[in-house]
Amino acid sequence: MDFQSKIKKLYHSISEVSKITDLKQYVIRFWETEFSVLNPAKNSSGNRIYKENDIKLIKMIKHLLYDNKLSSNDVIKTIQKYKDDNTYKKKLNKYDIKPEKKPDELKLKFDTSKNQSSDKSIDDLLRKIQINLESIIKILDT
Repeated sequence: MDFQSKIKKLYHSISEVSKITDLKQYVIRFWETEFSVLNPAKNSSGNRIYKENDIKLIKMIKHLLYDNKLSSNDVIKTIQKYKDDNTYKKKLNKYDIKPEKKPDELKLKFDTSKNQSSDKSIDDLLRKIQINLESIIKILDT
């Protein structure tokens, strides 16, 4: 890993945030009007610049809307509750800003053409399955 990739980026453009969150740019812009707590800064050109916490907030909103099936009003109430309980930062830190993995990245890599019934081939197949399951777990953990 080179030096540049180790440097933490302070600001992200809306296109980068779109890739990180797997959301369309227009959805992110709409959420800025829907959720007043989501208010990214703008640079001198007027372009949105998102900090790490802005991205985490977007991921939290996405989770509350899409996974928990909350309405916009319920999302606002939930976030306000987190702020009132002083758990907002803790809740926000659960969301990583690494790009989300898409299902097509979960490809198994073993050859089924060697379908023999010997114990050795079964052991080999089981070993390959184990390796693939471990790689899937790594993908899901990132």
